[in-house]
Amino acid sequence: MIRPAGWQNEQAQMRTPHSWLNLVVSDVCAGCNSGWLSDLENTAKMLLPKLASQERRLDGLSQEQQVFIARWAVKTAFLIHRTAANPKVIPLEAYRKLRDTPEELPKRTFVFGFQDNGEHPIAINSMQTQDWTVNVSYEDALDIRDSLRTACKISLRIEGLHLLVAYFCSPDLEPVGWTRVADAGVYIICN
Repeated sequence: MIRPAGWQNEQAQMRTPHSWLNLVVSDVCAGCNSGWLSDLENTAKMLLPKLASQERRLDGLSQEQQVFIARWAVKTAFLIHRTAANPKVIPLEAYRKLRDTPEELPKRTFVFGFQDNGEHPIAINSMQTQDWTVNVSYEDALDIRDSLRTACKISLRIEGLHLLVAYFCSPDLEPVGWTRVADAGVYIICN
């Protein structure tokens, strides 16, 4: 079961819990659904359960595996974004880029991940928001307000595996780390 949630303008937007298998995006063509999307899902079945249960560690993944997990996270987050009540900010071109370039992510798309003990009331969860913390002066924050409206972040949690996909439509924005992030076990999987 998954309990998707959104957070917009300091208001939670919860959706009814439903089966992960019932998450359907109706405008995906049959070729994509049975082709590259299916390939991503089938390969994910080999890595995700071990990462979720911590049998494998994120920092032990090869570069190829990191790119794969990042692409799976982006695919999943993008499809969740299409089904959510939040404003749609990810353009169709980003979806096409994900489909057409299997060795990389769409531009201005970032994936972060970490693992914890996996003790959560629901095994699978997601959250989507356009709310951001920015590290700029008040005046500069006003200047980038419109750019922030073209960005979103979607978190995915499967037991003890946490993946955060951040998408920035504007080239003026990018995520930054902060002190002690590496010590907390947070890894940039791919950008």
